[in-house]
Amino acid sequence: MDTLRESIATGDYTLDGYKVLPESKVKYSGSKCKLNFDVKHPEQYVSQIAESKDFSRLTQQSSTNEILSTNSNMTINLASLQLKLYKTGEILRALRRRKSRHYDTIAEQWEKLEEDEEKLRDNFILFNNFTKENNEKRLRSEKKIRENTELIQSRQDEINAYSKLIDKIDTVHKEILKRLRRGRVYEDFLTNVIECYPEFCTICDVVRRYIALIETKMFLSTRLRNAMDTLEQAHEFMVKNSIWNVYVHMAASKKHPIKIKKEKVEEQIMYLNRTLTELAKINRMIKKKVVKGR
Repeated sequence: MDTLRESIATGDYTLDGYKVLPESKVKYSGSKCKLNFDVKHPEQYVSQIAESKDFSRLTQQSSTNEILSTNSNMTINLASLQLKLYKTGEILRALRRRKSRHYDTIAEQWEKLEEDEEKLRDNFILFNNFTKENNEKRLRSEKKIRENTELIQSRQDEINAYSKLIDKIDTVHKEILKRLRRGRVYEDFLTNVIECYPEFCTICDVVRRYIALIETKMFLSTRLRNAMDTLEQAHEFMVKNSIWNVYVHMAASKKHPIKIKKEKVEEQIMYLNRTLTELAKINRMIKKKVVKGR
């Protein structure tokens, strides 16, 4: 024990590779003690905050003041402290090995993540191309559907028009049949005419004779109308000449000059009316004188 104390006092004592510091090199600050050991820059091996806190917690589990209060021998307390420090170093090395394995796992996962990202990118490109192609197909399908719908509507309109035409033709057909049934009486009459008049051999002969008579009637009616027009014109001409002759005779008897043209029949009639009115007045005056002379 005395030898151990001397080794620790001189600083020559080592424990599992760690040098045990003498008491003269241990520095105290208030109620807490600060230990100096050979492990430099431990933060290079501890990357995460949680594990650093774990390390802190492990190093603080044993309070220096408690050790000093329970043990009077400072050298033994330091040896015990160095032993706990060694154990803590083992724990830290285990944590580093676990962290290294964790880093390897993270690297593998990162590589897998990159591979998944590349696959996802390729899948996205394929899906995008597939979506574009489907969109074009959808647009073509919609256009084709619209064209087919318009064509169906056009065909339906034509079908409706033909249906109405068929209904109209059916109505006309029924009307024709009805008229044919009504014309059966005329057929029987024409058959009787053929039987009564041997000059007609068939109904067509009777019909042709009827058509010929109709055309002759129309021709005669036209000639009669033309003759009546000619007669009307001749009558009008004679009336105009008579009015002109009377006008000339009255103007000559009254010794008036002939001022009215032959074409103005209305003025000639007005002149005749005035002359006749004057003659009527003269006749009434003569009759009055004759009555007074008696």
